[in-house]
Amino acid sequence: MTAPLRRVVRIETETHWRTITARTGREKRVSFMVEGRKTQTRRILRNWWGHDDTQPEVGVFHPTVIRRGEEEPGDPVFGAWSPDGEWAVKSPYGGPGGRLWVRETHYVQSAGYVDGTGRIIAYRATEPDAPTTWTPSIHMPRWASRLTLEIIDVRVERLQEIGADDCEAEGVVSNHTVPELLAWQQSLRRQYRELWNSLNEKRGYGWDANPWVWVIGFRRVLSECAPKSAGPETPRSEGRE
Repeated sequence: MTAPLRRVVRIETETHWRTITARTGREKRVSFMVEGRKTQTRRILRNWWGHDDTQPEVGVFHPTVIRRGEEEPGDPVFGAWSPDGEWAVKSPYGGPGGRLWVRETHYVQSAGYVDGTGRIIAYRATEPDAPTTWTPSIHMPRWASRLTLEIIDVRVERLQEIGADDCEAEGVVSNHTVPELLAWQQSLRRQYRELWNSLNEKRGYGWDANPWVWVIGFRRVLSECAPKSAGPETPRSEGRE
């Protein structure tokens, strides 16, 4: 199927193309990925100015470009665009079938190799008590990443549209002991709201702001780098949120 032609006046792009960075405070979410509990992530959709009440469309499209004074379709882009075709945002994570590598807080315990072979890495998400000074996730080199994710689907929605099943896909586990459906759903959403606010509220994107978010579904694949860990890769079951 041919990608639609969209008359786009301006395309906004975001940084960290095809990477996901786990900032300080997100280590537990990384451990959920290692365990296989987390198969979905939500990231702020930025630069959606003037279209707060418009549901974005998501997919591959051809932005209109001007060449020699004439309008013509540009190269295909995966992202979100307004239904009127006047505004679009390029997905910073790519689309289905693409791969992401995860940057996380770490420490290189031995060095001396140009390509990373033989280096031993400690990861704060699963080895929080390692006696070391941690290196921030933004400084993680590609070879040190242990998590490679394949994107399964991408959509855009309001944050508060998240359902109970999506909360579980985000790694949240209900602490409600009574097997009542409504109570279970409310418990999951409440816990996810608290988790989201702990990471995003101070940045102006709290739950009550109900921002537009990228919803990225993924599965973990074997990392091409496969660095050696200083400890067991899979954490114990305790310590969940």
